[in-house]
Amino acid sequence: MFRTSFFNISKNKNISKNERTRLITFAGVVGVIVNLILASVKIFIGLMSNSIAIISDGINNLTDVSSSIITILGLKLSQMSPTRNHPLGYGRIEYLSGMVISAIIIYAGLEFLRLSIERIITHEYINFLTIQIIVLTILIIGKWLLSVYTKRIGEKTNSEPLLASAADARMDVLTASLVVISVVISKYTGLYIDGYVGVILSFFICYTGFSHMKETASSLIGQRPNKDLTDTIKKEVLKFEPIIGVYDIIGHNYGPTRKVASANVEIVDYITVEEAYEAMDAAHHYIWNKYNIHIVFGLHSVNTYDKYVIERREYINLIIKDFPGALSIHNFSYIKSSNLFRFDVVVDFNVKDFSAFKKDLTEAIKEKYPEAITEIDINLDYS
Repeated sequence: MFRTSFFNISKNKNISKNERTRLITFAGVVGVIVNLILASVKIFIGLMSNSIAIISDGINNLTDVSSSIITILGLKLSQMSPTRNHPLGYGRIEYLSGMVISAIIIYAGLEFLRLSIERIITHEYINFLTIQIIVLTILIIGKWLLSVYTKRIGEKTNSEPLLASAADARMDVLTASLVVISVVISKYTGLYIDGYVGVILSFFICYTGFSHMKETASSLIGQRPNKDLTDTIKKEVLKFEPIIGVYDIIGHNYGPTRKVASANVEIVDYITVEEAYEAMDAAHHYIWNKYNIHIVFGLHSVNTYDKYVIERREYINLIIKDFPGALSIHNFSYIKSSNLFRFDVVVDFNVKDFSAFKKDLTEAIKEKYPEAITEIDINLDYS
């Protein structure tokens, strides 16, 4: 399917908010017009030929009309100005509209299933003209062109509802093709398969709805950042000396156009607070201007002069390389007066028991430094 999570990379990063609104609205209007035409023609042909499969396919196009209308409405609502109760705006309404579209698709699929089973039981006669088959084939081509256009605009604008509509349209092309195949078989062989094809179509439609609902729910719950973009952001931030490390990038999505992130940075210990601030502030503005992401930083100081601290940090790094479930460490400090090790360790998601992990790692450290005290913070591999 697709994902429009927080850190997905848009094909056009520089698209303006007004241009995005214009493109999505226009695509929605196009979807309404095209699907109304498709639905009207298919339902007419279905009634004339007494085909439940074609009537169902036409009604499916009517649900696509409602999807396009919901897309436009969801976009307008998502652009409401921030309020005291919702200071980050209403961008996630676009995801909610995607959920509504998914529910409509699932309902349509279940209704088609009921009608198709009734048709199998009643075994009503269907009659097709060759011209009707030709018209249905032309409509399939039109639906395919609509799916290509909608998908292109959905990717360009990072619009969850448009991508849902595009996925549904691609499924409609497949289901409509099955309808035409069943029509041809019925017309030229006399085999009655109209109701059975309707059952197959209903399962395809339900699958589309459930798949998109799963993807949209994942966007609402929160997804893992796109690794390509987080790696790029790390490289960009490291350009601002004296920053020497970037860790724990966490992103929050408040709609496709509003993104907030946090990250921890390591800075050498011999600079002033003012210099550290200037580096982080410059990195913040750079990421905002280039990626439209509001990012804030936490600060970790790295000891560069004390050989005892450096020696112990290097030793623990060696342990981590071969320690099951451990990926890296950062924010390391060693307090001589209390013989205290304090650091963050990044673990993969296979580590379930953090207490046992800390205990095992502490014991591994004590093999070298038996009198040491350890304070370990566990961080998941967020990025």
